[in-house]
Amino acid sequence: MKNSFEWAADHKSKALSILVAVSYVVFIPFFQYGSNLIALGLSLGMLCIWCGDVWGKAKGFNIRFSYITEETPGFFMVLIGWVLLLLPYFIEFFHRWGLFE
Repeated sequence: MKNSFEWAADHKSKALSILVAVSYVVFIPFFQYGSNLIALGLSLGMLCIWCGDVWGKAKGFNIRFSYITEETPGFFMVLIGWVLLLLPYFIEFFHRWGLFE
């Protein structure tokens, strides 16, 4: 059971992720990269943010010849979700500044 601080932080993270997702819809015409990168970042990022605890509990299957035996903390899965969700913005920012030439 989550305490009140964890519950509030979880809901703030989810609400902020919705705002970022809406901003993708608004700013997608200005992105130089295709919508595939944005769709991948949006779908996987939102999935990790909204279901991080469930995905973190997954164990017992193989990923490229390594067997998952331990649970991953839900906070870490949410952090990965935020990285994936914001990755298209960072790529676009660095590309516009000429750092990805």
